[in-house]
This record gives sequence, structure tokens and C-alpha cells, in this order.
Amino acid sequence: MTYPAGKNEADVVKAFTAEQLNSGEVAYLLNGSKSEGELAWYQKLGTDAYPVLVAEEGNTVYNGTFNYCDGTASSYSNSSSDSELIHVASATITSPEFDSAKHIYHMGCRNEGCTLHKYFADADGTLEAKAEDGKFYVKDLILTDDASLAINTQAKFTVKDLQYSRQLTEGQTGYVTLCLPFDIKAADVAGAEKCYPVGDMMIHMPTNDASVLKFVLMLDEQTVIKAGTPMIVKLGAEGTAQKLVATAQNVEYNANFFANPAAKSLTLRDWDGKSGMMPICHDLASATIGGVYTATTLGTGSYSLREGGKFGVHEGELSPYRVYLNIQTSQSAPSRAMMFSIGMPDDSSTTGIRIINMADGMQTGSSVKSAAIYTLEGQRVNGTPGKGIYIKNGKKFIVK
Repeated sequence: MTYPAGKNEADVVKAFTAEQLNSGEVAYLLNGSKSEGELAWYQKLGTDAYPVLVAEEGNTVYNGTFNYCDGTASSYSNSSSDSELIHVASATITSPEFDSAKHIYHMGCRNEGCTLHKYFADADGTLEAKAEDGKFYVKDLILTDDASLAINTQAKFTVKDLQYSRQLTEGQTGYVTLCLPFDIKAADVAGAEKCYPVGDMMIHMPTNDASVLKFVLMLDEQTVIKAGTPMIVKLGAEGTAQKLVATAQNVEYNANFFANPAAKSLTLRDWDGKSGMMPICHDLASATIGGVYTATTLGTGSYSLREGGKFGVHEGELSPYRVYLNIQTSQSAPSRAMMFSIGMPDDSSTTGIRIINMADGMQTGSSVKSAAIYTLEGQRVNGTPGKGIYIKNGKKFIVK
């Protein structure tokens, strides 16, 4: 710009366009082209259409080259750094949106380089996720039996610290069932004295009452219990805990995480309590064991372990993270009452297995030896078994 003879810039009245007033250029010039020290003029860019005399947080105008998260650039900004991506309202996502390519929700700024861009693991935007090493992580997550706290999500992410917590009744002891959607270490379940995975066999034993069928559900022992495994849990002594808590680290989560696991069929055997023979049991058409992760209405013939530690016919919905037993009788078989016990490994005893009656709580010994091996036809094997499929401790194994 040139000036008339004898005139300098300070003596000339200048005109600015509305665009220049809105951009912050005029506020910067009115401050003597500076942004620090004693300032008189301020402007919140994007809000104030022209300079103001009131200083507020974030309304100092800086000069430089500034990049905005919507892809635009400017020479003036309320940010003091020209190296950061500056957020603008036009790039804001006000509620979580699902990114189907990344299998995660995001909200805030659409530009991932902006500090206001956030990832979430749920559709409600309450479970924040962080991007690390090409994956998304949630710091911690607690699962309970409360359906209202269930996660609404299609996302895939990893939970660094996952916990399942069940509130017990005051003074509750005995046995409960448990089935979880993640692997656990049996020794790390707080409030439990022992966790027993349900095995693959159920044994029919004789009774003095022909109208009653007595079955022993065989349990197993494992250090690491896989997701979806039905378990019978012996609670700690009275007063040791008011909650049953299972924890795991770095658990992979996806949209099928809460899909109920498939039930498994149980091998049914007859045993008279005396001999070594365990032939196939024909009193039932089938027996299956399974678990649920959400409140589930069970089919006809389903049994569950009630709060008092006794198996009984289940009516209505089964609460989350519990186990059910489904019994289907042969059509030709007469109607008879069912009585259930559990068979627990006990190598320290002479019997090898301890049977707990889940109908009246009484215990009786068994003469089934844990070391005994049987063929699929129920014949006890003496000596070293040859090639084939055998049964030991209620579970099948193969000799090749």
C-alpha cells in the first residue's frame, strides 16, 4: 500500500472487509501485530464476528499458519501452536458412530489426528477405548448379573482387566454354578474354595425306590478353565466372602461375546456301586449340560442348581452365567423322579471319587477308583490298555 506525500501508515484510516474482521486479522493488527504482553483486543474466532475488548480464556489471536481438522487452513487462530490440528465445530460428531471398517465407535472430532477425537467400545459412548498397536483397548470392564448393565455394542476390542462379580447372600455356603465367556485360572476365583468343570459323563446308580432315578454328574479338575465351560463351584467357608469374583486379563471382545455357548452331550453309564462294569444307560434318551451368559428361558426337562445348593426342575428364566442340565427321558420309560449328585475327584482317598448328594446334602463314599479304566462298553480294563478309546475319571481318552 502506498500513501500520499507526507503521510505514513499511522495517519491513514484503513477499511477492512467483513471477512478480514471475522478472520482475526484486525484484532491482531490492533494489538500492534503481537499476541503476547500487553494486549487490548481479543476475538473468539468462529464466535465473535469482530474484535472485542474483553479478555476471556481462549480468545487471544495468534498469527501463523494453522491447520484445522476439517481440512481448511488459516493465518490466524486462537491456538498458540501452528503444529497442532485445531478443532472446529463443523467436524464434530455429537453421538457415537460405528466405524464398520475398524469395528469401533467414534465421537467428537471426525479427524483422528485431532485431540478431541475419541473412540468408544459401546454404542452409548460410555466405555472409552484407546488405539494401541493397531488394536483397540478398554482399560477395565465389570460383568454382573444385572441385565441393565449389559453392553450395547458391535465393536471388537480387548479388555485389559475383565471381571465378573456375583453378589452372594449373607452367610451363603455350599455350591453354585458358573459359566463364563472368558478363560479363567481356577485358583484366581475369589470367594471360591474350588472350581470344578463338569466332565463328560453322568452315572446312573441304583436306589431302593423304583420311582426314583439317581444320577451322579461327574466333575473334573483343571488349572485353566476355558470360556463356555459349565462349572460347579464350592464356595468358601461362611464369612470368607460376600462375592464370587473371577478375573482375567487381555480378553478379546466381539459382537458374539455374549452368545450362549453350545451345550454338550453327556455320556450315560449304569453302575451298580459294586462291580467294575459300567454299561451304557438306557433309562434316558439324552442328557446335556450347558451354560448361559444372558437371562435365558430353558426348555422342558431342564434342571438347575438352586440357591440352597440343590438341583431341581427349573421354571422361568435362568440368570446369567449359570449352568443348566437338560434331561430327556425315553418315551417308553415310566415317569420317575430325578435325584442328582456330583462326583468329585479325590485322589487322596481310597475311593478316588467323593459323591455329594445334591438332593439332601448328605455325602456317601464311592468304590469307583480314579485310576480305573473302562472300555466304551463299560468293561474294566486290567493292565495297560491297547489302541482304542477308553474312559477314565468320567472322561474319554485315546490310546494310539
